[in-house]
Amino acid sequence: MIETSTHFDLGKDRSRIKDPRDAERQHATVDEILRRMFHDDPAQRSEIQLIADEVGMGKTFVALAVAYSIVEHIMTHGRSGDLKRCYAKALVLTPQNSALFQKWGREVSEFVRRCVKDEHRKKAETWFAPQRIDRLDDLAVALTRPGNGPSVLVAPMSILSGKLRHYDLKRRFVLGVLFRHWGTRFKVDDRRRLLKAAPGNWPQDPYQLCAVSDEEAELLPFDESEMLKSVQALDQPDDEDEVSPVEALLALCQETAACHRLGDRAAGLEKINKKLARLYRDVCIQAVRRAVPVLIVDEAHNWKNGPKHGANGFAQFAEWIAPRVRRALLLTATPFQLRPEEMLELLKVGEHIRPAPKQATADERTGELRRRREEVIAPVLRNAARASRAFARAWSRLPSTMTTGELETLWQREELAKLRDKLWDLAAAEGALDVDLVEKEVVTATTHLDPHVREFIREALKLYAFNSDLSVELGAVVVRHRRRMEHRLYRVGAGYRLQPEEIAVRPDSHLFHAAPGLDVRGDGELPHYLLMRCVSERKQGKGRSSLGSALTGCYSTLLHSAEGKSIQESLAHSDVGKAYLDLLMDLVKESHDPDHPKLKEVVDSAVAAWRAGEKTLLFCFRTNTARRLHEILRDKVQAELEERRNHCLGGPEQLETLKRRFTGRDRDLIVIGLDRVLWSYAWAAKQRGEAPVTPEDLRLLDADLEELSRVALRFGVDLDAQRVDRVFLNRAHEHVVARRLLANKPGKGDWRSLLERMADEAWVARPYGLRPPADDEPEEAGFDGRGVHQEYVARQEPPAEEVRALAERLHARRQRAT
Repeated sequence: MIETSTHFDLGKDRSRIKDPRDAERQHATVDEILRRMFHDDPAQRSEIQLIADEVGMGKTFVALAVAYSIVEHIMTHGRSGDLKRCYAKALVLTPQNSALFQKWGREVSEFVRRCVKDEHRKKAETWFAPQRIDRLDDLAVALTRPGNGPSVLVAPMSILSGKLRHYDLKRRFVLGVLFRHWGTRFKVDDRRRLLKAAPGNWPQDPYQLCAVSDEEAELLPFDESEMLKSVQALDQPDDEDEVSPVEALLALCQETAACHRLGDRAAGLEKINKKLARLYRDVCIQAVRRAVPVLIVDEAHNWKNGPKHGANGFAQFAEWIAPRVRRALLLTATPFQLRPEEMLELLKVGEHIRPAPKQATADERTGELRRRREEVIAPVLRNAARASRAFARAWSRLPSTMTTGELETLWQREELAKLRDKLWDLAAAEGALDVDLVEKEVVTATTHLDPHVREFIREALKLYAFNSDLSVELGAVVVRHRRRMEHRLYRVGAGYRLQPEEIAVRPDSHLFHAAPGLDVRGDGELPHYLLMRCVSERKQGKGRSSLGSALTGCYSTLLHSAEGKSIQESLAHSDVGKAYLDLLMDLVKESHDPDHPKLKEVVDSAVAAWRAGEKTLLFCFRTNTARRLHEILRDKVQAELEERRNHCLGGPEQLETLKRRFTGRDRDLIVIGLDRVLWSYAWAAKQRGEAPVTPEDLRLLDADLEELSRVALRFGVDLDAQRVDRVFLNRAHEHVVARRLLANKPGKGDWRSLLERMADEAWVARPYGLRPPADDEPEEAGFDGRGVHQEYVARQEPPAEEVRALAERLHARRQRAT
């Protein structure tokens, strides 16, 4: 069994983990997944696991912790058992969503930075690093590349069906390798006849197809000999009666070369090119001769129809990737929005991987996964769904006079409590519950009950039994955590407007209740009525016409979404439907979205939370709704901020005045942005128990005024002005004091180096004495010639009499001020 690595601590992530219990839960999840995947007893192993935690519960870091533990185990303890012939790498597949793809690349680095312990972090940054994969052949190269490079390969689903880069070069190269492999089976004259129909940039000499420049060689993932090995392996079909793709391509090339007309050969070469592209992918994957120890699939619910229909790249995954995967870890935050059939489809992913090095053992294990899915989990899911529907029907027939308090008292009766214990024991046993046995036990235990509640209690007990069975059997492959809600003051549903003390005294406060719908009376009532009529007309009066099951979000959904356009097209030829649609289109436009009742309720709630300093996480089913929400919230917040600024400052002009006070060199507030380097250094030294100078040493003395005057005249700054340049004065003050200290108290080490730097006139000329960028260097941020970044140009040395006169005036002004 593989243990959780001791290199990391998920609780170190202070930005994400606020409650120590969350770190404990995540570590326990990692422990359990590794135990299930690599149990010492093969019969207890589950090669596929599904993490189904709610959004924000840390699925990504849990998955990375599992991957880290597995890869680190391979690097430390070697490859044994199911990990024989495995790369020390993990593969992450993301949906065809660039944001998620980029997110995973960042999260790997964040995991190392936040969670890996200090003594292991530097090394982990080298090997547990992300490598983004854009194409299938890039994946093959990344897997087969030797050395201890990045071990987390992050790839989108699109690599399974995306186009190749440098397509023409790769087809040509593969054909050249095939010519070499076929040898005399495809004669040289036939090759030449075939190449006469090839693109103009292809060589006509068949021996030159693999002759590539150094630049072209960089674009090819494998050299000729490596690709030849893969071609030879592909020419060995598993079934003796099967024709290999290499052999089938040979037959097509021979048939095309035999054509007399050049046009026919060109048409045949088009077919050959398509097969070459397919064969190139096969060749790249064939080069991957080891396995990936763990595959992580994010947003795995995208494969809810994958195994059945090959959707979302699953067909290519099953053919190319799955046979080279030992363990599969699926992530989804919405598993129980799936129908039972879709959950079963997800579990089929485990039946396509190769969980053991030996094919016979792998077939045996995937066969066991299939048996468990078909014979245990499938009936368990069906039983739970059937029991849930029966319970709902029984609830609807319950007398309205029956209170939740009476039901609770009945449910807690001793004989029913004992029956529930017995039903749990039956559910905990391996395999699906016997429906007839549960029926018998429940009927026997409830015969004596009042007929008005008997059916309800029976269906409740059956639901308890089959849900317990579902928890046990599906729980063996699914990890599920939900947020703790003890911090919440309000309940979901009809009671959400009540005060906490009112909720607490309700006998049914532990239950969820149906929430009332939004009040759309007013401006939103007519558009919603028309919209629902349009939906109803589209369905020709059949089924529900509920807006929530058709069009949601905002008015512009009708204008831009696929569903909205479909309604517009389908009603274009219906007199009644078109009448409703025309009325609706006259009423609403994208600019009316802020008044849409649903959108308005969400925006008002989010803005109220923002005012209280709280975050709001919004989920939208349609990107258009998300875009409009973002725009409307942005406008609302910006408008309120603008109103606050105007209220506090009196308007834009007053704000501009305040900005000038902070940035103007001769204004009073600019001093807030000026650094007191000498004071800061002296204060820090004092905290360390050192005292290079006293505060009195840093004051501008009367004896310093002459030097200050000289510096001001040399740089052309008027110290007699009504509003003095405070930026210059700050630098000149430190420059003059530094020269005095260097002469009288030079000190040593960093202190002396600082004084020498400040005693240079460059300290006055430029911020911190930094040199300006050379003409061929990029200009650094900050040298903008304004405010604290002002530069001053030294002139010739001023006459001594001007210096003395200015110093006297400064001294007199100082005397008057004191």
